[in-house]
Amino acid sequence: NFRQFPFDTQQFYIRVDSLFGEESVLFSDLADFTEVGDQLGEEEFYVTDFDTQVTSETATTVVITSRYSFGFVARRHLIFYILRIFVPLGLILLVSWFTFFLRDYSKRVEATSANLLVFVAFNFTIGGDLPRLGYLTFMDAILVAAFAFSVFVVVYNVFLKWLDLND
Repeated sequence: NFRQFPFDTQQFYIRVDSLFGEESVLFSDLADFTEVGDQLGEEEFYVTDFDTQVTSETATTVVITSRYSFGFVARRHLIFYILRIFVPLGLILLVSWFTFFLRDYSKRVEATSANLLVFVAFNFTIGGDLPRLGYLTFMDAILVAAFAFSVFVVVYNVFLKWLDLND
């Protein structure tokens, strides 16, 4: 579930099933030896919790087998998304606000239109870093809202230019 991406928490599982019945192979949890290594999750995630379980499962051969499950919960490192997406997005939106200090409406329209193009280029650039899903994530909602705001600023400045031309 990536709906809260990049502020999401993911659960990962590693399951090992025995090929033989429980009478031949029975897994057990060695509590003192079960841990998460220091390097797990270094790239995009960091591990916050883990758990192990040993259960009995019915295999496709209708034999009850032993299953060892290792599950862990991980959160994303947010610094990448803050520095590569949120800060540049905030700066792009800030430039839109600065155009309101210009007296010349033509310059406003030019600056906001250029800013809109910068936003589109920015969106294409980060598009490769975002998951391709059939539903909107939190990040998608932020980008759509920022794009809508940028378009609104352009339309508003064009309207002000039109009012200025028509007295």
